[in-house]
Amino acid sequence: MNEKYKGLFWGLVCSFFALSVLYVYYVNTAAMNGVAWEDTARQARVTESTISELESTYLSQKRTVTLALASELGFENTKRVTFLTPRPVEVSVR
Repeated sequence: MNEKYKGLFWGLVCSFFALSVLYVYYVNTAAMNGVAWEDTARQARVTESTISELESTYLSQKRTVTLALASELGFENTKRVTFLTPRPVEVSVR
């Protein structure tokens, strides 16, 4: 009976050790994910700032485009406008 309790004891010790290792691993993984999340959030803020600056530049330049400027740059009004309409697709069944 003593051998049975000895095996049970060592089984519990090994299980406790394995669970401890898993606990440390998962806590470390959670911490690393938190750091990665913060880095991603910081990069998103920087990207949003850059996009905001580009949008304001675009809008300010868009206001400067006029018909006179377009004519000066060589653009001209179209004389004939053609619209393309889709033709029905013929499907052949084999």
